Amino acid sequence: MTNIITGCFFLVSSVVVWIASSHFTKRPVEEAFGAGFLPGLIAIVLGVLSIVLIIRGVAEYKKVKDPSSVNKSETASIKEKIELLKTPLFVSVSIMVYLLILEYIGFLISTPLLLFATTKIMGAKTKNSIITAIILTLVTVIIFQFALRIPLPRGKIF
Repeated sequence: MTNIITGCFFLVSSVVVWIASSHFTKRPVEEAFGAGFLPGLIAIVLGVLSIVLIIRGVAEYKKVKDPSSVNKSETASIKEKIELLKTPLFVSVSIMVYLLILEYIGFLISTPLLLFATTKIMGAKTKNSIITAIILTLVTVIIFQFALRIPLPRGKIF
């Protein structure tokens, strides 16, 4: 059942990304691939993989529904299924909050907060979460701002 729900979520996400990428501004004819090509391609691949996941989930669900194939170790209670969904749900919510606050407080503050939250959600110790968040943020800043000279988002507040 988890594969069906996850597959549906990613299928809807792929449709949203594909629609959004189709609205990117079109460049002159001399460019073979516009700005929406790669996001559109990724959306198509994600959609196909989501459909495969849904099909596998339906096949597993039908297999478990057959009383002769039900094994107590294979079937999980509702509480166990909720526990399985908690981590991906919290990580998804964290990423959505990150995207909302990135514009206002910038990359240097919001990214370590996201990394700390996601590593804590995944079960890391607080000290390890802080170290991971700081190191990954610094590495990203060094690569993008100094090596590639690509500016990272600055917030309106900071």
